[in-house]
Amino acid sequence: HHRSELNNFNLADDMIEPFRPVVDLFVAQHICENDEKLTPQIKAQLFNVTNYLVKQAGRRYRVMLAVGRSCAALASCLQAGSSSSVVIPIVRKNNSLV
Repeated sequence: HHRSELNNFNLADDMIEPFRPVVDLFVAQHICENDEKLTPQIKAQLFNVTNYLVKQAGRRYRVMLAVGRSCAALASCLQAGSSSSVVIPIVRKNNSLV
C-alpha cells in the first residue's frame, strides 16, 4: 500500500531516511562550520559518506553495507511467514562516523 501518483519511490525514500543524519552531520561539520560552498572537492568528500560507520544491531557497519542489510531485512519481513525486523542504524557525532 506504499503508492503515490507523484512519487514512485516512496518505499525507497523511507528506507534511506534513517541514514540521512550521516549526510546532515557531514554538511554541518564541513560546510556550515567552515562557511564553505559546495565545491567539487566537498562533493567528492560527500560521496565518501557511504564509507562512514554507523551502529546497527549492536555492531558497526559501513553505511553502504548497513543500507543493504536494512533492505535485505525488509525483503525478509515481506516474505510470507517471516518474523524478521528492520534494524534502524544509530548515528552519533563523536563515535559513529569515521
